[in-house]
Amino acid sequence: MDRQEAEMTSAMKESEHLRNKLRRLEDDLTEYRLKNSDLTEELVRKVAEENKRKEETCDFFKIRELEEKLYDANEKIKYLEGELNEIKHNQEIAKEAENIKKADTEVEMKIMREALDEALKQKSILQKRFESEFNQLRNVNTAQEQQLLDDFEWKLREVEQSCKKKILDADKCKRDLEAQVTKLTVEVEELSKFKNAEAELAQLRTVSHEHQRTIRTITRQKEELQVNEKILNEEMSRIKASLEKEKTHIATLQAIHSREITEKNRKHQFKLDQQKIELQEQFEERLKKETLRTKVDCEKHHLEDKRVAVEHTRAQGESKLQEQKKKWEKQLQESQHQVEVLRERVKDSERLHRQEVESAVTHSDQSMLEMRRKFDKLDMSYQEKIEKAQETHEQEIEHLNEEYERRLAQCEASWQQQLSTTRTTLELVKEQMRRDTYDQIQHLRTQHQRELEEQWSRLIQERDEALAELEQRHRTTIESLRTEIEIRSKKSNAESEVSYGVKDALQKVLTNVFNFKS
Repeated sequence: MDRQEAEMTSAMKESEHLRNKLRRLEDDLTEYRLKNSDLTEELVRKVAEENKRKEETCDFFKIRELEEKLYDANEKIKYLEGELNEIKHNQEIAKEAENIKKADTEVEMKIMREALDEALKQKSILQKRFESEFNQLRNVNTAQEQQLLDDFEWKLREVEQSCKKKILDADKCKRDLEAQVTKLTVEVEELSKFKNAEAELAQLRTVSHEHQRTIRTITRQKEELQVNEKILNEEMSRIKASLEKEKTHIATLQAIHSREITEKNRKHQFKLDQQKIELQEQFEERLKKETLRTKVDCEKHHLEDKRVAVEHTRAQGESKLQEQKKKWEKQLQESQHQVEVLRERVKDSERLHRQEVESAVTHSDQSMLEMRRKFDKLDMSYQEKIEKAQETHEQEIEHLNEEYERRLAQCEASWQQQLSTTRTTLELVKEQMRRDTYDQIQHLRTQHQRELEEQWSRLIQERDEALAELEQRHRTTIESLRTEIEIRSKKSNAESEVSYGVKDALQKVLTNVFNFKS
């Protein structure tokens, strides 16, 4: 459009130049006519004077000279009138050429507007498509994040329930042990009621020794129970550690909840320790009292009843100990089974996450290839338009050169027929027209070159802007994927290895984008 406007302005300037030249020629013609009229008046006046002065002796040669001057002036007037008519004819031809050029420029402007509208439509379609793809990818990512959060909350609730169940089982075992201790104390008190003779003192001493051995076995059983309790506490601490690792991925509410759970566990453990210490002290005191009482009352107890009672208590203690061992082994197997189930779920989540990352990477690669293909098509179309415009400009320049050469040839042919007096003026006019045509051609060439450079710079700028926008979009998507991968990579060591592989893949995508831009 700018080029067409520049050509129209140059054509208008040329027509204005021709009008000014026509006005100058008309002024010269009027001036010559005035001079001719002055010369004719002077000639008539001189002829009258000479006739008055020398009616008889008139100079024939002077009259002949004046007649020749008058004849030359009339010839010059005719020549100027013919030149004026020719210039008017050339002006009409120039106006017709200007109208044709205006029509051509209007057609070219219409074509350029249509091409511009088509390019804008394609740009809007591409923009809508990219926005829809971006929204779709964002929705998929949000859905995946929500699904992962729901799975994690479900796992957390399940682990909490298992921990609570284990704590309740430990409390139940503690209550069972307390009941056993109370039962043993009651049985010992009942045994103290039996009175025997003094003759059985030695046998009762042996019974007391056996009773001490049973007490030692009970203490060993108690130590074994304490060892089992320590193992359970270690298992609980390990489960708590895994639970804490899982809880690091949740917000501040989950952290507060974990702190509350640890505080409750600490208080409960503290209470358990205090109760154990108290029970142990009470049991030791009772044992001391009972040993003293048995030592005092052993002379009055019967050996057989004592032995039967001790064997009965031993059998009950061993049976209860076996049952307790079975319960602990069953609970240990259940906890191991739960750990295996959780590991399988973590592996499934890792596999799903890996598949999602691979699909996102392939989708980004496909979008990059599609964008590159579209940009190549646009570049080829713009290159074809530039070549067509350049060809039209070259044709116009050749047409102008031919027209001006034709005009110069016509002017030279007409100037050769003129008189020697007007040759100098014609040479000046010819030189001026050559300079004008050369200046106009140079102006058109520079203008055409400038327009081509501007179009090329605009194309380069549009391509760079589109590449920058595409690069920014891929950077944002890659950064979001990278942050999501870094957050999820804290779950386990296996996920960290997957995230390293995905990071390398994303780095390759970035290098491909930079290479494509370059």
